[in-house]
Amino acid sequence: MDTLVPSLVVQPLLENAIYHGIEPLPDGGTVVVSGERNGDMLELSIANPVHKDPGSSPRSGNRIALDNIRERLELAYQGRARMDVENRGNEYVVKLTFPRVHPAEVAAQ
Repeated sequence: MDTLVPSLVVQPLLENAIYHGIEPLPDGGTVVVSGERNGDMLELSIANPVHKDPGSSPRSGNRIALDNIRERLELAYQGRARMDVENRGNEYVVKLTFPRVHPAEVAAQ
């Protein structure tokens, strides 16, 4: 999958996964990053375990990172990208979907 990923999109998601998901868990956990090509789109997924009782988590967020990522995707892809967030109870998953852009295409512009 030779494609470009927008700057400052994956890093804040990984930081959030560790800070809000992994660190508060007594036994820690694993962040899973996966990617898949679906036609001319790239799908990146970041999943992490979360505390089973969200009300007892010592950390709450203000969703600034998620808002910033949505804005970056919109600026870069003008309605052709999206971010889906799903809290599955014991797992938090963020899925990014955006058009594949080959580095050679950018260099040609």
